[in-house]
Amino acid sequence: MAQISAFMKTNIEQQDPQKGTNHAGYAVLYLVLLTAMILLAYGQSLSHRFAWDDYGLIVDNDRIKATSGWFRSFANNFWDLGENAKDPTRSFYRPVIVLSYVTDHAFGALNPFGYHLTNIIAHVLCSFAVFLVMLRLAGNPHYAAIGALIWAIHPTHVENIAWISGRTDVFCGLFYFPAFYLYIRALDTPRQGRVLCLSSALLYLAALMSKEMALTFLPVAALYYFLYGKRISSPRDIAFPAVLYSIVTAGYLSARMAVLGQIAGPPVFGSLMERLLSIPMVFVKYIGLLLNLVPVNPHHAEELFAASRAGVFALYALISIAYLAGAVWVVRRGNRLAGFGMLWFALALFPVFNLGTFGDVLYADRFLYIPSFGLALLIPALLAAPRTRILALRAVRLGFGAWLALYIISSLALARAHTVYWEDSLTLFSQAVRTSPDSAYIHYNLGYSLADKGRHEEALASFQRAIILEPRYAQAYACMGISLNALQQYEAALHYFKKSLGYGHFSDVIYNHMGVTCMNLDKLEQARRCYLEALALRETADYHNNLGECLLGLEEYEEARKHFLKGLSLEPSPAIYNNMAVLASEEGNYSNACAYLERALQFPQGTLTPDSSLIIHYNLARFLSRQNRTADARIHAMAAKSLLDDAARGTDSGSLMMRELNQILEPQ
Repeated sequence: MAQISAFMKTNIEQQDPQKGTNHAGYAVLYLVLLTAMILLAYGQSLSHRFAWDDYGLIVDNDRIKATSGWFRSFANNFWDLGENAKDPTRSFYRPVIVLSYVTDHAFGALNPFGYHLTNIIAHVLCSFAVFLVMLRLAGNPHYAAIGALIWAIHPTHVENIAWISGRTDVFCGLFYFPAFYLYIRALDTPRQGRVLCLSSALLYLAALMSKEMALTFLPVAALYYFLYGKRISSPRDIAFPAVLYSIVTAGYLSARMAVLGQIAGPPVFGSLMERLLSIPMVFVKYIGLLLNLVPVNPHHAEELFAASRAGVFALYALISIAYLAGAVWVVRRGNRLAGFGMLWFALALFPVFNLGTFGDVLYADRFLYIPSFGLALLIPALLAAPRTRILALRAVRLGFGAWLALYIISSLALARAHTVYWEDSLTLFSQAVRTSPDSAYIHYNLGYSLADKGRHEEALASFQRAIILEPRYAQAYACMGISLNALQQYEAALHYFKKSLGYGHFSDVIYNHMGVTCMNLDKLEQARRCYLEALALRETADYHNNLGECLLGLEEYEEARKHFLKGLSLEPSPAIYNNMAVLASEEGNYSNACAYLERALQFPQGTLTPDSSLIIHYNLARFLSRQNRTADARIHAMAAKSLLDDAARGTDSGSLMMRELNQILEPQ
């Protein structure tokens, strides 16, 4: 063990042509340069809004808005939200990510700027950790900085940084790379080895609790030891870190099992043979993405069957075998660092080869965040290697330098260009539908984004396209129903809801929307059954409120009261207090009705929409008038009429609401 430091020092000096360089000074300089380049590549995202899964994980996630979120994050599935809670493709245990959302919300509520800033800061720190690892491995700060820069601004990382929900890989890397850095330092400095290993193990645990990709740390560490450590340490020396990392892994898997009930969900698409046959294609596609030969895309539309065709499989398998054989050959030729980088890439990709269920896509740009370090390491490995006959040629060196400069410039340009597309969901899927026109999933998400903006006619066209591409797309039928409901085409909406149920989409959301549609069609008994089905699947304040409103229409006042009170106990809202007021008015208790409405008006502006404010002021004006409180009634009638005018709905002077308001405002 006493020879470790001398060995590593000699190894670095052999690769470092600039002995005596002040590495600390260069580290500060390169941290500043990395930060500047990262801001140039991804800085536009600071002005972006929430997009895609951000709404489910952040905007509509009450868990991150409560102080109890600090503790509950360790006891919940990452996607324990609504109907996603039962989705086997979302068996994720990521408490560190939930804690990051809780922290962002504590400082900035739902201002997306703070969440995007967190992503960029985490990526800057992660890039600096990559620089330190490369410096430790290659010995030359300039070569390490080039490799770290290539890694930091690569366009495949746009999804991880510009998309708030993509931070899972960034936070995983934020702990993964420092853990590996401390691990290789532990092998190099035996006197501090145990302290460094303990620190590394804690960081490894945090990486595991950020994303499942961190499970690749053990094989990567074993590979490094096989290539470097076993020549300078005995098996006894490696026993402590091996046992320590194994204990951490076992503890994490036990916690995962306790929370999720399983280590990984069952595969949800394709047979085992189809998934195995897809591995070469996915592997080669990832290489193409890193070489900027395959365009980055929020959704790659390839399917399992495309990868399993004999000719396609043979080609991709041949390339994959050549890659792995090349890695072994490079190691045997003496450039262990280059071989280590190539093999890192292959090992780190293992969790996303669809052998289990850690996701619901064949391959994705965001999965390259940690594996891409391996190929980025090739640059300092080649630059730091002793000159071969080929590299000694001036023309080759100039050509390699020109390619490297072009690669960096193109990566920066592509990163900037693709960051723009993540501005919001509509921008994202409008671009994705151009790059993946035959993806039902993308058309569905574009429709969903259009519907969220109130553009229901356009949304219907996107949903219809998704159904043409995938005729049994149950969620698309459901969203067709929701948009038709918004367009007041209630019979058609009910038809599509039933189609969705017919294809097995037994969702509480669908039953709730069916209830709303039946209410609009005055089919109160059907509405009651739909709301009860929704509540049987998931209990929410909204569902209790909707059922109570239905029971009001059926004049079952006591049952309605029970559901309103249950809704208030779950989550008080202006809508429930308004319905409580209507119930009190039906019983002739206008004093209580006004009290409920005044409580509804005390909710903050973010909760009180213009529509809810209108109906509350309107009802207050009516109920106060019936108590002969004319002056107070006029105040609320004026407020309601102003809201009608603002919404351009006050032009119909013959409407019942406008007539009642004008009657209240008439001089006595």
